Amino acid sequence: MYDLFGRLEADQVAAAFSGSRLLDGVADVFADIRARGERSLVITMSPDFYATQLLELGCDAVHASRFPAPPYTGVVFDPSGILTPADKPRLVGDELAVAGIAPERCVAFGDSMSDAPLFRTLRHTVAVNADEHLRDLAAVHYTGDDLWAAYELGRGLLDA
Repeated sequence: MYDLFGRLEADQVAAAFSGSRLLDGVADVFADIRARGERSLVITMSPDFYATQLLELGCDAVHASRFPAPPYTGVVFDPSGILTPADKPRLVGDELAVAGIAPERCVAFGDSMSDAPLFRTLRHTVAVNADEHLRDLAAVHYTGDDLWAAYELGRGLLDA
């Protein structure tokens, strides 16, 4: 891990995030969810020092693999903080229980097979730019650059 991230500085992480290519409409989707009195949650196996920057775009909560904040000076890395695909259904279940939300009111969006365990536990699932393996598990799928369009498919699942 040190070889990958050990020399990073916080400003480099912020610059990498701001230069990342996100789907169009990410902040609009988070804002709409919040305006409806609902909650958004991102679960990723990516490092938390990167993923938590989604909070600035309006995401309500982020669960990511726990890493020490860069730079890693004198810090011991704890591998137990790294998320696995199996953690995703557990984390969603915990969040739903705390918020008092039924699983039938939850829509999961995913793009890779790390989302397969979650897609196997929820009914309302949207595969976004995913390969056929995840698309086969999803209720609906979307291919493109507009998260709002994928979000509308997910809202349609809730309204059906």
